[in-house]
Amino acid sequence: MPFLAFVLLVFCFFKFFYYGIYEFKQKQNKPGGIASCLLAILRTYLSDYCDYYILYFLIK
Repeated sequence: MPFLAFVLLVFCFFKFFYYGIYEFKQKQNKPGGIASCLLAILRTYLSDYCDYYILYFLIK
């Protein structure tokens, strides 16, 4: 199950990140594209951090 969660997290990251690039290049919406890319990175980082933090206490 953790493997599935990781795969979905990576899939959502790429989907959201590439939407930011699409906004940036195709629609000429530079603030929206930059914000989408930053939110994708931040969401992935926070999800990984919380998962690793929980695993640290479960293993300990």
